[in-house]
Amino acid sequence: MYDMEALILDKAYATTAVLDKFESFLWTDRFRGYGDFEIYMPVNTSALSFLKQDHYLQIPSSDRMMIIEQLQTDTNTEEGNHLTVTGRSLESILERRVVSSYTVLTGNFQNGVQKLLNENAINPSNAKRKIPGLVFRASTDTAVTSLTVDTQFLGESLYDAINTLCKEKDIGWRILPYGEGGFLFELFAGKDRSYDQTSLPPVIFSPSFENMLSSNYLETKRSLKTAAFIGGSGEGAERTIAEATDDSGGGTGLDRRELFVDGSGVSKPTVDTGGDMTEEDIADQEAAANSEYIAQLQAKGKEAMAETKVTKAFEGEIDATRQFVYGRDFSIGDLVQVVNEYGMAAKSRVSELIQSHDVNGESIHPTFTSIETD
Repeated sequence: MYDMEALILDKAYATTAVLDKFESFLWTDRFRGYGDFEIYMPVNTSALSFLKQDHYLQIPSSDRMMIIEQLQTDTNTEEGNHLTVTGRSLESILERRVVSSYTVLTGNFQNGVQKLLNENAINPSNAKRKIPGLVFRASTDTAVTSLTVDTQFLGESLYDAINTLCKEKDIGWRILPYGEGGFLFELFAGKDRSYDQTSLPPVIFSPSFENMLSSNYLETKRSLKTAAFIGGSGEGAERTIAEATDDSGGGTGLDRRELFVDGSGVSKPTVDTGGDMTEEDIADQEAAANSEYIAQLQAKGKEAMAETKVTKAFEGEIDATRQFVYGRDFSIGDLVQVVNEYGMAAKSRVSELIQSHDVNGESIHPTFTSIETD
């Protein structure tokens, strides 16, 4: 069995045991949303006394914390009895809340995300919905603070709402352990360590640098959509239809790939017709409300198109212990330069990183996702 220490912690983050004997251990961190883990080990009654649902795991090479969610025992007279422990990282706690009331987000992107969190988890009007110890730490990175938002939510899980917003903007988010059993939410953009900048030493993964042990490269636009028609309120021929396009303008001919999005859940802003309002005032309000409504529908279209972008991704095994060390020279979310043996190169984000520990040793398998689109 392989030795690699993982700390088992209680709900106040106090260490209750050290787990260092197992047959395999997979730990995955992601740029956006929750990661996960899986431990496969012989059944050990001592370990079972500490491995409890809703308790936590930490490893030295990751800043994330995992929640123990499932323990499964399998008995086999030939191979022995085994325990499989699985769970997800702290980001998954946002799946426990929904956006319970109609929420319009306009203006600053980070303020919009904070509004969703405040109203549904940090300081909700219903005290029973509060997630104890959850705090929001505002980013000062201009890659985050310069972003804007114009959309609305109702009924989505808080996790899905925030993940949707961040995916469209290519922004990461994470929840880190904070204090004694608390949670710290923050948005982050990752650092640019590619050839396109000069402020940081570039990080390059390539067979020529002898730090890419194996790789596969995927490039596909099979699911790409460049234009969206969004159906809003109304029925039949009276239904409001808005159009949204990607950054290229949607394209023409065969370069244009269309999508229809049901936006019937998007509410139109109300118009005040009371008091001393003149017909001209009401008309101005209706025009402004309609303009805002179309913008909200278009935002839903762009959110849907963000799920269909061109995929350019390197996956493989790297040597992250010598020239460029994970956690020291680069981290999850950073932009690095990746070149394979066929000269396929891309400025790519470290969007996922799997750490594997088993009888064969330790390996690191990242997914590098190109930020460029055609």
